[in-house]
Amino acid sequence: MRGRPGAYFGGIMGILLGGMLHAQEAVPAPVPPLLPDHAVVARLIAEQADVKASDIAVAVVIGVEAEICKGVKAKHSAQAIFMWRVVQDGRLARRAGERTFHWNEDLGWFMYRVVRIRGGEAIDICSEHHGLIQVR
Repeated sequence: MRGRPGAYFGGIMGILLGGMLHAQEAVPAPVPPLLPDHAVVARLIAEQADVKASDIAVAVVIGVEAEICKGVKAKHSAQAIFMWRVVQDGRLARRAGERTFHWNEDLGWFMYRVVRIRGGEAIDICSEHHGLIQVR
C-alpha cells in the first residue's frame, strides 16, 4: 500500500478505537413520565380497592421522594390526593384518601401494600403494566 507510512495502521486503529468508544457509551436509563396521569392513578386505586374508577376523583398528584423502607428512598415517586365513594354503615359516603406511587421500567407506575393472608403476609402490587400481582 502506497502513501504515508503508518497510514493504514492509523486508519485501522482509528476504526477500532472508535468502535470501542461507541460500544462503551452508557445506555441511558429509562426516564419515567414526570407524574402519573390522573386516569392511571384512578385506575390503579380502583383496581387495588376493587371499586369503579369512576368513583374516584383525583384532586392532585405531586412528585415526591418517598422512603420505601428504613434508609431506602425511591426517586421516582408521586403522591396522589383524591376523593372516593365508600360504603360506610350501609350508606355511600365520600372520603378523602391519599396513595403513594412509585415507578420502574418493568411495572410502570405502581403502588403496593402488605396484606394479611392465611399463613402470614403477602405483598399486593398494583401496576400500570401488569395489573394486580400478589407476592407470597
